[in-house]
Amino acid sequence: MNQLVASIIPLSLGAMVSPTVLTAVVLVLSGKVRPLARAWAFVGGATAILLVLTVAAPLLAHAAEHVNHLYFDGFDVALGLLLLALGVRGLLTHKRSPEQRAPKSAEPQAHLGAFAAFGVAMIGTDLSSLVLYVAALKEIARAHVVSGAKVAIVLVPFVAVLLPALVPVLISTVAPRGSQRILAPVAAWVGKYSNVLTVAISFGFGVYLLAKGIPPFFR
Repeated sequence: MNQLVASIIPLSLGAMVSPTVLTAVVLVLSGKVRPLARAWAFVGGATAILLVLTVAAPLLAHAAEHVNHLYFDGFDVALGLLLLALGVRGLLTHKRSPEQRAPKSAEPQAHLGAFAAFGVAMIGTDLSSLVLYVAALKEIARAHVVSGAKVAIVLVPFVAVLLPALVPVLISTVAPRGSQRILAPVAAWVGKYSNVLTVAISFGFGVYLLAKGIPPFFR
């Protein structure tokens, strides 16, 4: 159990770094029309797509009983290479900003469903966080611990991925008047260095997963 927790904590911390999601939810909260309701819809959409991914965890756990462990190590290598590719892409190109992809927050006819779909899109295209989340799910599926413990441990990376969206919305819910004074400068700084943070996470954890996945092939 302790070994499992130790293996998913770094992955969860890496998955938690999501500049795009943080910038997007602060953008929604800065709108003039029902910003809080729309931000919670955003969180709902983000939660939904993570739940879809998490449902695959029991299937992975069942598969772990029937396949050679090298397949799992190869999975680490594949995810590591994907992260390195994302890092290279981040150096060569710039992602579309959340402002370009958001529903028109000033338009009253932009329904809550549009903002839920925005949450799905932002989490679904935040590939560095998703890759690390999948890597954490793989570790949990592979571990020989009771099912109840796995369910509890899954909450660690699950909540970590949601935090960039959830924390600003909670702050705005609890302290609506002062929240923009807190969140706007943070979002501006994160947005400015978004690409740098994503590239650093991609290269750092890409190397980490390769270092973890390659040695078992030579034993």
